Amino acid sequence: MRAETIFTRRPAGLDYRVWLTAAIVAVLAAGLLGFKVANNSVVCRTVMITVKAAAGQPDAVFYVAEKLSFHADMAKAKTVEWDFGDGSPKATGASVVHAFMTDGSYLVTAMVNGKCTESVNILVRQLTTAPVTASSDDSSLIFGPDAPMVGDPVRYTAAGTAQSYEWIVLNAPDFPVQREPSAIYIFPAAGTRVIEVKLDNDPAKTYRKTITILPSNKAAEAPVNNAVAVPQVIAPPPIKEAPATTVTDAPKTLIIPDEEFKSMLEGVTEGKKDASSFGAVLCTGAQTKVLVNGADWQTFGELISKIHDNKKYLIRSVETVRNEQNCVTLLKVRYKKKGLLGL
Repeated sequence: MRAETIFTRRPAGLDYRVWLTAAIVAVLAAGLLGFKVANNSVVCRTVMITVKAAAGQPDAVFYVAEKLSFHADMAKAKTVEWDFGDGSPKATGASVVHAFMTDGSYLVTAMVNGKCTESVNILVRQLTTAPVTASSDDSSLIFGPDAPMVGDPVRYTAAGTAQSYEWIVLNAPDFPVQREPSAIYIFPAAGTRVIEVKLDNDPAKTYRKTITILPSNKAAEAPVNNAVAVPQVIAPPPIKEAPATTVTDAPKTLIIPDEEFKSMLEGVTEGKKDASSFGAVLCTGAQTKVLVNGADWQTFGELISKIHDNKKYLIRSVETVRNEQNCVTLLKVRYKKKGLLGL
């Protein structure tokens, strides 16, 4: 006779308590695996934050009201939320633009995928207290008019010679960097600007000049000329001035809102419009400067050539800068290139 074991035999030759233990272990393993997957669904990798301004200031010092471009980069980043530390509303997006309106030190934090964070400290100073060299305030080091008129081209030249030049307009990122011995500007609006030139990329050879842009007096002079012409009853002047008046006044009636401009660019991506559709509103036509995605400078002609009849480009926003005649002197365009799935 076969001896009896102390366990009651069950299917597959195992006691029911062994089966119960195996089931409990399986449940615990599944729960542990689920917890691990849930907590690793958003993996925190290194978040890289870059900050750019209109010009590369030394020691990462920026100025009040200066537009700064922030960019956060992390592998598999889906969402980015920015806290600028100055009480302003939070912003979203991998790349954003922000200006601090008071001086001080600000801790800017980027939160990626709702979990991973990285911070960078931003030092903001008033322009009048910005550290400059002893000779920077000497206006004799930059030659050019102190009070140019709106819309008039003006030239500025630095004293001395150098291997390289870098001209910028502080607090005005709309003006691109110029790298010639002299810089030419056309200011679209009245106000105060500070021109800076750096020679040989040497901070010790950095000079600044404060100028005041005056409103254009061309509009005021026109009635005076007309008034003189009428009493003298000189027919030729009115005939010559009539076309000029028509050309000057016509753009004022062609004020296209930024949203409509955006719609027109969308028409370019669909092949329905081309550069000729914008001729009546652009001051310099295809040569009009365009700031693309807050970083790259192109001409309007180059932008149109790139996006024409190409639906992969999604126009996100358009901002125009106009002169007194309401024709566009500069464009700020943000677009996104769609992926393989149209996203």
